[in-house]
Parts: sequence; structure tokens; C-alpha cells
Amino acid sequence: MLSRWGASEITFKHIKERHPYHYHPGFGLAESERQDIANPAVKAIEQQTQIGKTQLGRLYKQ
Repeated sequence: MLSRWGASEITFKHIKERHPYHYHPGFGLAESERQDIANPAVKAIEQQTQIGKTQLGRLYKQ
């Protein structure tokens, strides 16, 4: 097995040491306090909630 895979495994090992998988050249990653793009799933749930509240308000008035 070492004669078949040894060289390629060593190559990948050296590549990983030089360039880790989480390496992002040119920019840093940081958590944003302000998210510019709204999550569409949250927006849909908020709309459903608002519709439910208005229907419930109409039923209370009746």
C-alpha cells in the first residue's frame, strides 16, 4: 500500500501544512453586528404572524 499511495499522501500532507483549508488570503473574516440582507424565511414568518394577529383582532371585535 505504501508503494501505491505513499507519495501522493505525503504530497497532500505538505500542501495542507503550507495552505490550511481555512486559509483565506487577502481578507479577514469577522462577525457582523449589522446584517444588510434580511433572511427571507424570517420575513415570511413575520408576515404570517402579522396576518394571524389581524385575523385574531377581527375575531375579538366580532
